[in-house]
Amino acid sequence: STARDIPGMVSLVIQTCLIIIGVILLALLVYGGFLWMTSQGNKDTLETAHKIITNAILGLIIVFAAYAITTFVINNIKSTT
Repeated sequence: STARDIPGMVSLVIQTCLIIIGVILLALLVYGGFLWMTSQGNKDTLETAHKIITNAILGLIIVFAAYAITTFVINNIKSTT
């Protein structure tokens, strides 16, 4: 009985972590956008905002891929047990 619950618990923990990371990355996108909008043409601030937004988008892509892979693997583990 506990062997069947372990994949579900692992899935829940991983998915919760990925959701938290996704929220953090969304906050970084908003922060980068705020910096961009309030930079008033300052090149250093624009570069910083661009780097934050670029890295946050790459992070979101990685998180979505990790979520998809995790869901696929956990569903396959659940179906075999």
